[in-house]
Amino acid sequence: QVFSILQTLTELPTIANAATTDTTIQMPANSQVHAVSVRTTVTIPTAATYTVGDSGSATRFSTAAVSATAPSTDPGTKAGCYFNAGALSVRITPNATPANNNGRVRVTIYYTTVTPPTS
Repeated sequence: QVFSILQTLTELPTIANAATTDTTIQMPANSQVHAVSVRTTVTIPTAATYTVGDSGSATRFSTAAVSATAPSTDPGTKAGCYFNAGALSVRITPNATPANNNGRVRVTIYYTTVTPPTS
């Protein structure tokens, strides 16, 4: 049995020339997600803001619309301690479709997991 106090996953995805961009990293199934923080590292063209969520809610984690201009940040604590039942990617949703795929946002997932005893 294991209780992992705090774990993180980080990715620096390129924001697609599309309505949304999903990360490759996923919030692990059966984890408690504490936050999904973001930092705009390269300005997202055309968009003024973006939100941070998942396939169930476009704004689950961002405390407000995040500026698409670098180096904007958001702590990603809006959901509080969120139980994540299935493995889900983080979804970035710009307020306008980016003109190209040059924008970049560093995404960090903060979570805890519990592994039950095996015997």
